[in-house]
Amino acid sequence: MTDLSLCEPERRILFHSAPLSQLSILSQRGAADAQLQARMPAITRQTPNCVLAVDAIRLRTLIRLGDDLWQADRVQPEALLNADPYLACREVSAAGGVVVNPKTMQVLLIHRNGLWDLPKGKLDLGETLEDCALREVREETGIRQLQRGPVLAATMHGYARKGEYHIKTTYWFRFQSGSNSFVPQGKEGITRVEWMHRHEAQDCLGYAGLRDLLERVGPVIEGRVRADAE
Repeated sequence: MTDLSLCEPERRILFHSAPLSQLSILSQRGAADAQLQARMPAITRQTPNCVLAVDAIRLRTLIRLGDDLWQADRVQPEALLNADPYLACREVSAAGGVVVNPKTMQVLLIHRNGLWDLPKGKLDLGETLEDCALREVREETGIRQLQRGPVLAATMHGYARKGEYHIKTTYWFRFQSGSNSFVPQGKEGITRVEWMHRHEAQDCLGYAGLRDLLERVGPVIEGRVRADAE
């Protein structure tokens, strides 16, 4: 039982990719010796897989083995939230920005609904990922002058909403700006926009997936910014 994705901590939901042929067995018996990996497999209509939502609170054990790997001794049938009858998870695409100040090497964070976050949002119909990232950074921070950069990485997380389970893939683009003029997007629950040094930002971010993102791309971002500035 592999390929589970650790969701954001306050949601307490894990996601598990399993063959459809095993769905009835998993629904009745659960599974033992599960390793929960933080990177989801590709989910397409062509693959004969189902994606199960798992209530982490109902797991007897959940041990962190590393940044991308957790382990449970058993996943009980009652911990499977969408297995019987099977309710397919909905896929959502989104994009966001890792904005760096080339002079101070700081990263831009937003304070949204009580947690520090990075600017991001769902893809609009007909919109490219790059345009989505640019729009979301501008809308959520109020910054107009942004230098675009390449896509850096993608993250995945899951969440429950109105009885459905969603798997969101967010594509992260690099941006540069030296602005200190911010307009937080209040209607999205954003109250503050601030520059922080990367390690401070990693400590402050309210989501494990974003802390891991900055850990992975931070050195690359800073190296590119320095090279661009020379």
